[in-house]
Amino acid sequence: MAYTPLSIFSTNFSRASRNASMLPGAVYVDLQGPSGMHMLRSEPLMRAVTESASAEDPHHLGFSTYYVDSLGADGTSALHSDGGQVGIEWIADDERWAYAMRASAFHGYLFVCSVPSQRLADASLPYRAEATLRLQADAADWNVSDELRVWADVDGARQTSLLPGCADAATQGTIDLLGGSSGEWLTLSSPLGLPEATEQVRVCVGLQSAMAAAAATSRPSLFLSGLRLVSDERPRQSNAACPPSLGLTPVEQFGSLVYSPRAASGSSTDDGAGASPQGAAAPRQPRVATAGLGAMTTAIIVGGVVLAAGFFGVLGWVLTRSEAPYLASSSNGIFGAVGGRPSGSSTRRCTAVASVNSHDVEVVQVRDRWSASNEESQAKPV
Repeated sequence: MAYTPLSIFSTNFSRASRNASMLPGAVYVDLQGPSGMHMLRSEPLMRAVTESASAEDPHHLGFSTYYVDSLGADGTSALHSDGGQVGIEWIADDERWAYAMRASAFHGYLFVCSVPSQRLADASLPYRAEATLRLQADAADWNVSDELRVWADVDGARQTSLLPGCADAATQGTIDLLGGSSGEWLTLSSPLGLPEATEQVRVCVGLQSAMAAAAATSRPSLFLSGLRLVSDERPRQSNAACPPSLGLTPVEQFGSLVYSPRAASGSSTDDGAGASPQGAAAPRQPRVATAGLGAMTTAIIVGGVVLAAGFFGVLGWVLTRSEAPYLASSSNGIFGAVGGRPSGSSTRRCTAVASVNSHDVEVVQVRDRWSASNEESQAKPV
């Protein structure tokens, strides 16, 4: 004869579907955008992503969905553009309602957590946390930044993993630890011991997706059938209790998972990859092409040098014309290095020398070598 637990506190996704005004084939759009961390809101005609705990049935747990920009999203994913297949949906092959999280629909982290019941578990009975889920994915479908978390958050102070081996997360290299075949329903659980008198527990499932960086042709899809707390006078002995984890994040601290770009290293070989709090590769940062900028700068400098040389050449000619009306008879010409008079003339001459060394322009004005006394002794021009 099968043993029936004394009490079960559970989500009810079928009830959530009835309470939501979903259209057939509805999707969900996060109208709050991809930045930071926030709780998803219920939107008219869209899929249900949240439900309050029932006041009539204290054993009915509500649930909330949180989005965390853990990988530097750019807003192009379906969840933040034209709508993604995230939230409550009908699973036809199993004839049940479930909460769907498809990695192809979002970039970052999605968490679904049960809302604690107002009724406390029996403090005299041990209890456990459970999550029933189905993961449709092979190891080849996982990106290096994808990961799955399943855990119980006890008062925000104690985090207990529900994954096999008490692992904090299942990643590309460890997803096989779930066991079973792809598409099989699994119930993950962990004993939590005797509850405290005022203890509030949330059961959470999180999926991180590097949608934009994925090279796989298919992506993981996760379906949740229920999140539960079970009070039991004969707790199952098949699962050993996991010790509190230091690597899992309390619900109130999801904001600590928001992507923060790594400080620039100054290396010319840096590929622009940052690090999320989970150590995942961040989106490649755009580079600025400097070759064209350097060519433009050089052209501007050379142009400036040419204009400066022309300006001072004209200036020298003007000064010479103002002091030497006989300049036209000079064999050196207007823009020559020297302008002067016939022998015996006292007119000064001005030489404009433009020498280009790198980006510097030097203008030298020199007087002729005739002595000042000769200048004074010469007759004024007619």
